[in-house]
Amino acid sequence: MSGALAVFDLDGTITRRDTLGAYLWGYLWRHPWRLLWVIAHLYAPLLFLLDRDRGALKGTAIHAILGGVTRDRIRAWSAQFVRELIPRGLFAEGLVAIAMHRARGDRLLLMSASTDLYVPDIAQALGFDEVICTE
Repeated sequence: MSGALAVFDLDGTITRRDTLGAYLWGYLWRHPWRLLWVIAHLYAPLLFLLDRDRGALKGTAIHAILGGVTRDRIRAWSAQFVRELIPRGLFAEGLVAIAMHRARGDRLLLMSASTDLYVPDIAQALGFDEVICTE
């Protein structure tokens, strides 16, 4: 066993698309009445055009779509999101690379700027040893 550290990025490396957008839109699609919360935050994209603060934009989007939702409901949605993502939202090449490193005995680290609402669940589902993501 080599025992090397294999570091993978999530969005666009393992997954076919940005996961935060898919996560938030997926929740909103299933809970369309939450659009009222989103409407109250329509200033955020305009502010982003001025300040280019992606973190603030992401935070506002998360708050607009998930604000006030219980932790249990968020956990349930995260589990469902990961179950739906794994079979059809990942690059086959990424899964092969993960399997190759695992077979060599490497430690697997998943890093992502995406949120801890669901990234640790993805890491666990794919057999990663460690995960670093945005809180």
